[in-house]
Amino acid sequence: MNRKIATQLTLFFDNTFLWHYYVPTKHQEIMQSLNNRHRVQFLSRFHLSETQIEVEFNKILLLENPGERPQLVYTDSKEYTYKWTTQQWDITIRNPKATLVNPRIFTIPISAPNTLGRDAEYQEQLNTLLEQTDDFFVSAEYWNSVDSTATESRSSSPLPTFFISPPSPPRLTVCQCGIDLCRCNY
Repeated sequence: MNRKIATQLTLFFDNTFLWHYYVPTKHQEIMQSLNNRHRVQFLSRFHLSETQIEVEFNKILLLENPGERPQLVYTDSKEYTYKWTTQQWDITIRNPKATLVNPRIFTIPISAPNTLGRDAEYQEQLNTLLEQTDDFFVSAEYWNSVDSTATESRSSSPLPTFFISPPSPPRLTVCQCGIDLCRCNY
């Protein structure tokens, strides 16, 4: 627009696509994962700047109220920050005590989709995602093939914090991830 070079870029998940297109098609798998005590996460924000990269995940949880149909809700989960100056990933765990069922702090997804006339585009994107085999999972072989380095924690979180060297993602041998969601059995 103003012909200036961008110094940062931030991408967020699309509420309408996630909650009104993708999650309904994967509802059974998500519910099964949660009932089997597996975490289900999705990429909620990606930020790239001249100083760092930030990747943030949210966790999908289950809200059960007596006499009502169980509802999927979400909460903050983890934020990964890579600072160019230190060349390390810093992992911040948010809501470490969030239970998979009936969490104390959560956000209810939007109830009405806002497609802004892009219904056909959303459906086409969903069809493309669903054509991919096992898009809900990444095989455990992938995570076993990745090296990571654990170092001393720098956060006040009661859960462990790991710092890793790029380009390796954290070692998550018990997680299975796809384009939009991850599930972990710890």
